[in-house]
Amino acid sequence: MMLSDLTWMEVRDMLPENPVIIQPVGSTEQHGPHLPVQVDISSSFEVAKAVGDRTGCLVAPPLPYGYSEVWENFPGTISFTADTFMTCVAEITESLVRNGFKRILFLNGHNPNLPLLQTMMFRLMDRYGRDGDKLIVAGSYFMVDKETCDAIGDNFREGTHANEFETSFMMHIRPDMVHV
Repeated sequence: MMLSDLTWMEVRDMLPENPVIIQPVGSTEQHGPHLPVQVDISSSFEVAKAVGDRTGCLVAPPLPYGYSEVWENFPGTISFTADTFMTCVAEITESLVRNGFKRILFLNGHNPNLPLLQTMMFRLMDRYGRDGDKLIVAGSYFMVDKETCDAIGDNFREGTHANEFETSFMMHIRPDMVHV
């Protein structure tokens, strides 16, 4: 269920029963000549919606920008600095905690965001969650175990940027945007 589809009263009323929210995070950056710049956010958002549908937890509107300085010279790339990205994550968390959410998952779709998210999770747990009342975590939808990685093959082990993995994912969720 999408947070943005609810009224504030509906959110308030469901918080006591289900204080869990998924915050998709990605980037807007080049993905080669065959994929749109929205790959990282589309993928994390689609996975978040699927998890939300299965579990009943809310899904926040995606944060479409991330730390993408390596691609900043490609048209269409919009990047935060590391500090700005971490500030956004902190302020989103502050808002969600103030609203009454007790379990917050930042679901990442852009690999360079992950170290920054992990750093922020430690800081945010120190601030909000060491009493056991709250849990704030981050993970990437594409983090898989070695057995799964081996089954996928060499293309996955070599990275996921604009390769067969991301192209296949986009062909599944948005085939109209894949130019092969």
